[in-house]
Amino acid sequence: MIIEDGFNNLVVLNRCKKPIVAVIRGMCWGVTFTFSSMFDFIYMSPDAYLVAPFMQSLQSPEGSSTYTFPKIFGKAVANELLMLDRKITAQEAVDLRFANAIIPEL
Repeated sequence: MIIEDGFNNLVVLNRCKKPIVAVIRGMCWGVTFTFSSMFDFIYMSPDAYLVAPFMQSLQSPEGSSTYTFPKIFGKAVANELLMLDRKITAQEAVDLRFANAIIPEL
């Protein structure tokens, strides 16, 4: 699947009948991070990290993140991620139950 534009991709992700698997290496930034909250399985390399720099770029949170992030991370962490541009490491993503596992060989 190729992610091209925001709203239509959210509809496609929501209607997809097959599991969606993400492999994240390095930086997962902005809309890629917010879209990944809709994936079924997420595997990360040890050096991967996630950041949604909405405040830094003077944008409002998007990509369904205002709905999915509080459900996944809880309100306090979701607010830090979306309003304080907090970066999380691969280990934190696993600990917060966002990612399934860290795979060193990626």
